[in-house]
Amino acid sequence: MMNVPFKLREPKGLTIPRGPSFQRAQAVCSSIAGTEIQFRVPKHSPRHSNNKEVFPGKRYALDELRFSSRFKEEDVLRGVKDDWEEMLFLYRAWAFNGPWFTGTLAELRLSLWLIRSVNSEQKFSLFHPRAMEMTIGDYLTSLYGHRLNKSRNYIQEYIAPIDWQPLNHLPINTVSLWVKSQDFTPYRRNNRMIFFPVADDMLVLFSFDPSRLKNVPDSEMDNCVSAESMYDLMDQIISSIKVELSPEAKEQQKKALEGLVDTSLVKEFPPIKWDKLDEKTTEAILLESKQKNIQQM
Repeated sequence: MMNVPFKLREPKGLTIPRGPSFQRAQAVCSSIAGTEIQFRVPKHSPRHSNNKEVFPGKRYALDELRFSSRFKEEDVLRGVKDDWEEMLFLYRAWAFNGPWFTGTLAELRLSLWLIRSVNSEQKFSLFHPRAMEMTIGDYLTSLYGHRLNKSRNYIQEYIAPIDWQPLNHLPINTVSLWVKSQDFTPYRRNNRMIFFPVADDMLVLFSFDPSRLKNVPDSEMDNCVSAESMYDLMDQIISSIKVELSPEAKEQQKKALEGLVDTSLVKEFPPIKWDKLDEKTTEAILLESKQKNIQQM
C-alpha cells in the first residue's frame, strides 16, 4: 500500500496513516553533568521542510546549559509567576501519510526539554517523590492554569493531568501523563508528557504532540483518522529511554530518599481544578458546546 505525502483524493471512512519505521531509528546519546541519557528516534521527517530539527550535543557541563524563561510582561496580569527556566534539548517531527494518495493526515512532534524551578522559596530535591509530584503540578499550572475561556463563564480550556501513570523501566521516578484541550478550544492540544529528574533541581520532559490534520473534535476525529500508529511510535521511543545517573546525582537521589518507606510516585493524580465553576455549571457549558458542534456539522 502506498503511503506518500502527495494528495490526489479525499480519504473515505477510517484511515490509518503510516509514519517512519522505528526499526531504523537512530540512537541519541548525551551527557548532562555526567548523567547519561540515551534513547532512539527516527530521522526528522516533518510535514513541512522548513520545520527544522534541534539536535543535542554529546556532552554538557552545567555551565554550558542555556536555559531561558518564557515569562513575558503580560504574564504578570494573568497571575503567572516567573518560576521556570527551560532549555529545548531536542526537537523532531514525523509526517504520517494516508494510503493511496490521500496525503499527509497526521504529524507527531517530539520536544525534549530540560526544566528547572527558579525563584522558589522552598528548597527540596526533585528526586523526592512528593517534591516531584508537586513540581509537575505547579509546572502544568504555569502552562495551562490561566487559560480560562471568557465567553464560557471562564471555564478552563485544558484538562491535566489525565491518565497519570508511573513508569518503572528507569532507575529514577518517571511518570507519563496527558494534557488535553476542551473541544471548544481553538488551540487544540493532546499532549503526552514524560517527566523524570536528573538532578535535585532539574527535570527532563519528553513532550509528544500527536496531531491529526482535520479541524474537528477528537470524538469525531477518531472516526476519520486513526492515531494508533502515532501512539505506537510514542511507546517505542519511551521504552527505548535509558538513564545512568552521575555519581553526584546518585548521591542526591540517595539523600532525597533517605528514611522513606515508599519511594514511589502516587498511583493516581486527578486533573487539577483551575476554574471556579461547580460540576453542574461545567456540565451545562460542555453540553451546550457539544450541541453547537453537532448543529455545525
